[in-house]
Amino acid sequence: MGALAGLVASRVAREFHFGGPSHSVCSEDTSGLHALEVALRALRMQELDVALAGAVDLNGDLRSLLANDAVRHYSRSGRARPFDAAADGAIPGEGAACLVLKRLADAERDGDRIYAVIRGVGTASGTTSGSRLPAQAAYEQALARAYADADVAPASVGLLEAHGSGSPGEDAVEAQALSAFFGRTHASTAERVIPCHLGSTKADVGHTGAAAGLVSVVKASLCLHHQVIPGLRHLERPRAELAGATRIGLPRQPRHWVRDRAEGPRRAGVTSTSAEGGCVH
Repeated sequence: MGALAGLVASRVAREFHFGGPSHSVCSEDTSGLHALEVALRALRMQELDVALAGAVDLNGDLRSLLANDAVRHYSRSGRARPFDAAADGAIPGEGAACLVLKRLADAERDGDRIYAVIRGVGTASGTTSGSRLPAQAAYEQALARAYADADVAPASVGLLEAHGSGSPGEDAVEAQALSAFFGRTHASTAERVIPCHLGSTKADVGHTGAAAGLVSVVKASLCLHHQVIPGLRHLERPRAELAGATRIGLPRQPRHWVRDRAEGPRRAGVTSTSAEGGCVH
């Protein structure tokens, strides 16, 4: 494809003889989640009956790696350690993910295997003064908008697939936002609050760039389907910003995702942020 990445969606559609609109979305690390958002809106508006939302990033080219490292340093230790006090950066990864999306009633009617139901999406944008880091306020706003769109209580979420790059600055902002937001919901809700476990695909497969957010959706969907909470790899000493977040758990090992049926379904949240301050949950 060379440099014409915008043609990928239409080439795929042509090869498989798909009808309907096909287009590419580019917003750095949040590209996959924004493509998912576009598909969800079209399904809600009855403009489509089936949508494919995909993301791919093959950033292993040496020139690409050097350019990325100049902006956000990769780990010199060779390990991504999201939310660890000694984390020193992400590690490069490549990946692709694709979701088949339908309205729930249509999927049930057609007898499809349903891995997860997407209830809401929230987006916001803003950077911390003097840096390219996402602003904490923008991150929290994306969370609030997502749960308002879904019409579910944040206190009912049992798994958070975070951006969790392992870059100290990004992890600090994210940890502060998660502690503040879920701390407030803990204090204000009258419902029984369940533990919320933190995860990150960056520790599993590296930073897959534009595909990262959608890779996290795939992981969260499989966690719901198999009813498993995965461990957060390489975690030794959690960041100080998470010390007071009594509801947020940092699992060291995989565990069964047990629940009381009276509390409703298992729920997960997925977040991705980008270098220009974009936040999607």
